[in-house]
Amino acid sequence: MRVSLEATERVRRVAVEDFGGVGIDETVRRLPDEHWQLKAVAAMDRFRTQDSEGWAEYVAEEEWSAVAEIAHTLATRHSRWPRRVCRWVTLPRTSSP
Repeated sequence: MRVSLEATERVRRVAVEDFGGVGIDETVRRLPDEHWQLKAVAAMDRFRTQDSEGWAEYVAEEEWSAVAEIAHTLATRHSRWPRRVCRWVTLPRTSSP
């Protein structure tokens, strides 16, 4: 792969400033992952701004998913906790289609 000196220096700067001084090779490996993460964030931002009702539903589902995951973790990993925790955690009922 042929890369200009300017591009090499830009990648080297990213390596030092953002990736803790890893080599250029490692930086080039990481950059596509960051690129796709930024695209995902942009897509979610568009969803939030263009479909406020859909976004509210998504956020509500994610909040309940987090509560369910915590309750499941407590129930499976801490044998004394489930009964006490379950008194205070009420998960939403899902409707059947």
